Amino acid sequence: MNILEKIEEKYNFSYPQIYHQLYSDNMLEYGEAGPNWYRETYPKLKNYPPLLLLSNEYEHLSFEDIQLKIESNRQINKKFNFIPFAISGAGDLYCFYLNEQDGDNVPIVYVWHDMDEVNYRAKNLQDFIFISLIDRVFDKEDFNSLPDNEFKESCQNTLNSHSKYLSIDQIKTIEYVFHKEFVNNEELTLKEYEDIVNKYASYSNNGRSFKYQSHT
Repeated sequence: MNILEKIEEKYNFSYPQIYHQLYSDNMLEYGEAGPNWYRETYPKLKNYPPLLLLSNEYEHLSFEDIQLKIESNRQINKKFNFIPFAISGAGDLYCFYLNEQDGDNVPIVYVWHDMDEVNYRAKNLQDFIFISLIDRVFDKEDFNSLPDNEFKESCQNTLNSHSKYLSIDQIKTIEYVFHKEFVNNEELTLKEYEDIVNKYASYSNNGRSFKYQSHT
């Protein structure tokens, strides 16, 4: 029994199949965190990056921390079944939201730690990955600290390692965005960004939020 199966058994739920596939493909392996991670570990990962490596405000949680966060969230309100998998630099959580699971579609939500709010992000993990890769280019001025040539290479390497978890249309769309940005030197407009998300990662709850701490 692997660690995902142990967590599923302990908390009586099932991860979506794509998450199991990411685990089997070692896409959830980031090396040991520490002061030398960027110098010693990152060079070993950058050519075939694990899940959303170096994405803006995204750091995958260790499996030990995932269990601690599950326990903590259930102490706040047991009605909301959040399964965290990543955290922002500010301490907010990216979670699977099991309350609204529809088959293998488990919504991804963003749970704020310092205010009573949860934002919907995507209807499933596949769409969340797609949106995150688009966001990386659209929001590059807000988070990118890499030189332009390294940023371009990092984006392409990330697409290469993530393509098997996306649809053909999503892959082609990301390639279009990369070509527009890196070849034509044209920035994606807000209208283009919104049209892309609505077409290739449509979700009726996009832009919506709800309260979870004060909800009874």
